[in-house]
Amino acid sequence: MLQTLQTSRQFIKYFPVRKRIPNQLNINDASLIQSTVNKAIEQHKEHHLQRHQIVNNESSKDTPWLNNTGWKRRFADMDMAKLVAMTRLELMEEELWLKDVERQVCQMVEDAYLGMSLLMSLMKVFWTVNDVDGG
Repeated sequence: MLQTLQTSRQFIKYFPVRKRIPNQLNINDASLIQSTVNKAIEQHKEHHLQRHQIVNNESSKDTPWLNNTGWKRRFADMDMAKLVAMTRLELMEEELWLKDVERQVCQMVEDAYLGMSLLMSLMKVFWTVNDVDGG
């Protein structure tokens, strides 16, 4: 439907008038949404499983760390799901010291991050106070 704008000028402008449709989902819309959600869940599960596959080809990303450790070559075409599952195992009694090492390493990384954030803030203040241009 088009609405006419009455003007005294020679040109008449038209603009569309849309009827509001109530926001009601019918059964087909609900089933479409549910099937879309189910498909997304399946794609996520498939992607999660593919993350454990090591691919050693030209298209996969090389980093200096991967090149130096040789992990990409060592684990090429292997399914890492077993290794990932082993990382979730509970520690035995004689391995409990590893939890302390993990806690200490996490604390060191967090302290380093906070220290760098503080350093960056101080550098900004320093450069603002000592503005050479007088700006």
